[in-house]
Order: sequence, then C-alpha cells, then structure tokens
Amino acid sequence: MSMRIALFGATGGIGRRVLARLLLAGHTVTALSRRPGAVVAGPATRPITGDVTDPEAVAATVTGQDLVVSALGVATTRPDTTVSVGTRTIVAAMAEHRVPRLIAISGNGLGVNGGPVVDRILTPTLLRHVKVEAQAQEAAITDSPLHWTIIRPFRLVDRWPPSVAYRVAESFSPTVVVRWTTRDDAARAIIEHLDDGPRSVLWVASGGR
Repeated sequence: MSMRIALFGATGGIGRRVLARLLLAGHTVTALSRRPGAVVAGPATRPITGDVTDPEAVAATVTGQDLVVSALGVATTRPDTTVSVGTRTIVAAMAEHRVPRLIAISGNGLGVNGGPVVDRILTPTLLRHVKVEAQAQEAAITDSPLHWTIIRPFRLVDRWPPSVAYRVAESFSPTVVVRWTTRDDAARAIIEHLDDGPRSVLWVASGGR
C-alpha cells in the first residue's frame, strides 16, 4: 500500500538508499534537507529546505504524512547534539500533527561486536560523543508516546565480501567476532519494517557470527 512518508537525513549514506527504496516501492516522500537542491523534486518527491532542529521546517515536513522515517546520523566525533535535538523536534511535531509512527536508524550499535579496536579503544575515546548522542537520540524516541521502531546497525560499511545472509533480530548473542552492517542492508531493514507493531528495537547484521 502506498503511503505518504516524511524522511529526515535523506542525503546521508543510509538516507539516500532509503529514499530510493521508498520511491521504488511506490511511496510519496517529503524530504527535509539543509541544502537547496540536495533532494531532487519529482512526481513522488517533495523536497523541503530547512534544519531538523527548526520546529517550523520539521512541522512542514511531517504535516499530512502517514509515518516518519529518520535516517539522521552523527557526522562528527566532536560534541554535537543535532541528532538528539532534531529527534526531539521531530517527536514533538509528530505529536502535534497526529502522525503516530516513527522508524529511525540509531548509532547506538556502535561499540557492540565491532571488533576489539572499535569496541575497547575507539568507542570509549574518539567516538564517545557519537555514542552519547546516539543514546540521547534513542531516549527521545523511547520516552515518546509514538509507535516507534529503532533500527540498530552494527559496524557500518558500504561494501563487504559476501558472508552470512542479512539478518534482523531483537537481539544477537555476544561474540568476539566482528559483526557488520552494510548501509544498503540498514536501508532495507527500514523498508521491511515500516508497518511493524507499536514499539521495538531491531538489530541488523550483514555479516559476522
């Protein structure tokens, strides 16, 4: 069934893939981006220029939609609250304009089965602000009354040699072996779970054990 979908983070590594898959599936997409022209207008694509922390721009994006997809991600290792503040702004606009369903990518999988260097060295140091921001983003979602699904990738990659088949689960057993998620598979998980039940956190793995 075709739906009207608001998309945030449409120009990012996952967001571009989500937009393409949504259009291929026959949905109509309203996408917010900071840069004019970053999202190309089309028969089923309505771009809006603005910032995700701006309540007016966010309200214009979510009004009249059936659901909201957030592919927002932290783009810096420095302290930055754009994703968490933007998520709170999205949640508030959805509540005000009676849009009940949110599905969002979260960076909270960082530091989980990403390998010893990522998990034990980089996540507590260089990437600590990314992890903190991802946790704040999730809190903004889970504290809301919305029907939400959080998608947690493991270590994100663009490509990887074929390995274990793409899997989605509410939990994976701990392992010392590296797990990874391609951005294509993260986008695929969003599309496949648009119609999920009220609240869930789902992990996505493209490879590893």
